[in-house]
Amino acid sequence: MVDKITKERTMIKFARVLVEMEITDHPPKVTHFLNEYGQLIEQRIEYEWLPTRWEELEGGIEKKTVNVAETDKPGEKCSAGTTIVAKEKQREEGEKDGRQKGQTSDTKGNWITPRRGAHNRNVGEKYLAPAQHWNIRGLNSNKKQEAVVDVCRMRKIGVGAVLETKMKGDKVAQAMKAVFNCWDYYTSNVIEGRILVIWRNKFVKVDILEESNQYVHCLVKMLSLNKEFCVTFVYGSNFIEERKCLWNGLAGLQFPVKPWLIMGDFNAVFEFGDRKGRNPVTKNEVEEATNWLALGLADTLQRSGSFFTWSNNHEVNDRIYSRTDHVLKNEEWLDMFTDSSANMSWETVSDHCTCVVSSAKAGNIGIKPFKFFNFWVHHKDYKHVVMERWTKPIRSKGRRGLLIKCLRLKHRLRMFNKNSGDIEVQHAEARAKLLEAKLEAQANSGDIRKSEEEKKGF
Repeated sequence: MVDKITKERTMIKFARVLVEMEITDHPPKVTHFLNEYGQLIEQRIEYEWLPTRWEELEGGIEKKTVNVAETDKPGEKCSAGTTIVAKEKQREEGEKDGRQKGQTSDTKGNWITPRRGAHNRNVGEKYLAPAQHWNIRGLNSNKKQEAVVDVCRMRKIGVGAVLETKMKGDKVAQAMKAVFNCWDYYTSNVIEGRILVIWRNKFVKVDILEESNQYVHCLVKMLSLNKEFCVTFVYGSNFIEERKCLWNGLAGLQFPVKPWLIMGDFNAVFEFGDRKGRNPVTKNEVEEATNWLALGLADTLQRSGSFFTWSNNHEVNDRIYSRTDHVLKNEEWLDMFTDSSANMSWETVSDHCTCVVSSAKAGNIGIKPFKFFNFWVHHKDYKHVVMERWTKPIRSKGRRGLLIKCLRLKHRLRMFNKNSGDIEVQHAEARAKLLEAKLEAQANSGDIRKSEEEKKGF
């Protein structure tokens, strides 16, 4: 039985569902349902309280079960000598990884209340894109950091890797704290400056299995999926001899689970058609990659978007396009993500495409976040709009009053943005035009007019 607020989705904060069951039954830990998009969702169940249940008492007494209705208050002793466990609530605010382990039974067979942790909120809401990588060519500037966050937000990334960050030491922690809210990350002395693994800490759990200076091998668990999978993020060396260590390392990886995805900037071409312009592909360049693919460990994943993934952005006669970013998968990956594919898309802040692996299961993961545009403060009506809404009287006080004021102001600023030109829509349109110009210049590399249109897009 679903309550009215949940059914009508009015002021919904969490689902309230009443399930009637026999006291002798074991309470289920998860339930499955089809959402409005026809996707099968796994939802972990959280119990506000559970009765203590003794499977077998000492002294050979036969099995007994205590019904909650036999006592008036939680904590009172029952005739069988057991105690009703009261509702237990524990919130760990500010916990870094958002994963509080809960226990549902002890060694004696008792039911005890699971602790409420941050991982129980938002679990199983919607699916995220399985993985992403992007060679950003330096992550030190605020512009590039914001660009990475925007891509992760718009493409609904669950776990990803930022390549060639050129950031070391405390700079990584400072950037993550300042810009990447609700994200966890992994770096080390082995991969710093080259590979930075990031993931949404409320939806994804990542364990690092193996690393070298050219790859990071991870075990990934998304809370909305039943199974785990492995992802290997690659940033290959620029030198053929050093890349031999990469191929040997990939061939010797260990897998706790079978689904496997390999993605990244290999700094290597796999086929003779993977470069356009000067410096044609030679046999030595494709030999190592061809030999590794011949092992049959993985093959290329279906892809869309731009064929080439890197450009030197020189003038027409000196322009080079190259395909060095690759995505590979094994058969077990396709069993888990049947319709998955890799999309290569150009962005303005890097000469590499961003690569996003998504599947038919990917969708919206929640409420669209509020985005503040800095140009608002320079608008002549901005101060009037803010003060008019902020000074409007309300009945609530304290933190609730502050929350209501912020919600009112948020909706008013969204209306203000639309009335003043809707910068977000203009940005999306400009980005689409840039992508179109980039693809046209790529397809017609000798056309000066196409190259000029591409420059205007930037």
